[in-house]
Amino acid sequence: MPTQNVIASFTWPVRTDVAPPTGLKPLADYRTTDPLAFPKFMSGRAAVDRFKSQVELYVGAVQGPNPADPQNTLGRTPGRF
Repeated sequence: MPTQNVIASFTWPVRTDVAPPTGLKPLADYRTTDPLAFPKFMSGRAAVDRFKSQVELYVGAVQGPNPADPQNTLGRTPGRF
C-alpha cells in the first residue's frame, strides 16, 4: 500500500470536497484549530513551553540544519554582521 494511502486513511484531506475519514469531524469543527486563537496561545509562555516539552517527548528535540538557512549564512543572530 502506498504511503500516501496509509496516511490518508487516518488524517484529514486537504481538499474541501473530500470527506474526512469515518469518526473524524471536519477539521474546522475542532475548537483547537482556530487560527485566530494562535496569537493568544503564543502569548502564554508557560503554555508554549508545555507544548514544546510534549512535542519533544513524543517526537524528539530539533536536530539538523535550519531548512530556511541550510548553509548557516545568517548565523545565530540574523541581521547582525
